[in-house]
Amino acid sequence: MAKITSKDVARLAGVSRTTVSLVLNNVDNARISEATSEKVLKAAKQLKYRPNALAQSLKTNRSKIIGLIIPSITNPFFPSIAQGVEDTAVSKGYNVFLCNTFREPEKENSYIQALASKQVDGIIFASMTFNPEAILELRRRGVAIVAFDRRVNDQDVDAVLFDNVKGGEMAVKYLLSLGHRNIAFLSGKTDIFSRRDRLEGYKKALQDAEVAINHDYIAIDNFQEQENRDRNYEIEAGFRIANKLLDKSPEVTALFAVNDMTALGALKAIKSRGLRVPEDISLVGFDDINLAEITDPPLTTIRQPKYKMGKTSAELLISRLEEEKS
Repeated sequence: MAKITSKDVARLAGVSRTTVSLVLNNVDNARISEATSEKVLKAAKQLKYRPNALAQSLKTNRSKIIGLIIPSITNPFFPSIAQGVEDTAVSKGYNVFLCNTFREPEKENSYIQALASKQVDGIIFASMTFNPEAILELRRRGVAIVAFDRRVNDQDVDAVLFDNVKGGEMAVKYLLSLGHRNIAFLSGKTDIFSRRDRLEGYKKALQDAEVAINHDYIAIDNFQEQENRDRNYEIEAGFRIANKLLDKSPEVTALFAVNDMTALGALKAIKSRGLRVPEDISLVGFDDINLAEITDPPLTTIRQPKYKMGKTSAELLISRLEEEKS
């Protein structure tokens, strides 16, 4: 079967190939009537014509591709983000390349270079690190950037952020309202601002309630990512640090975990010790992943509007691209 070309579309629609190109490339100032555009689109659909993406990008200087860089596909928080990004991007005529870094800076940099070489229009970063030199290079190449749930210092980069300090406060104030005073904070490495902000919220809530901060109750896991990638590092970290904390400080009656995956690990540790939630010890997570409602008991957690945040990230990035085009 012969390949369908724009010439075939033009012949069926009764217009020139130039008109076909202008309609299918959505050129704003083409001055083509709505009726003519409809004829071209109908002919293209009838013939199942698919424009050459490379040729289109050369003409429009746009690839219509967005990169999404996330740190861990094993954490159910990020697929919800990705769904929000993809649904929005596709509805606006963009495709999404998903890049899972597994929290490795070298792998993240490799993805950045690969996306730049494919001439993506923009990148949404939900990554663990943010290399300033890489960001400057991307901006020099004209790649639009949006940071998701990551603060970028000294860079003119748009960001979609959740109030993590407030969320941390809410979690601890809830535990305080139940009468707890020996409240611990569990987290993986605090090398990203969202975790540091949640820790700040934990401290602020205690200070506001005039409860002394016991630094023995702040349990940070500084182990590197596990090589066995079919298991979730954050669950293992939560299990490990909860056990270590409860061995050292058995008087602790409540745990605030930095995210739900860490909380699931803590729940496993609590059960392994023959304790019950919430009868013997209370537990609060952060994120409200889908697994939170099917644990036994269901996990109390701070809800983030994950899908909406992904959607907003894509809308912000595409709005910047459209502004540049106009």
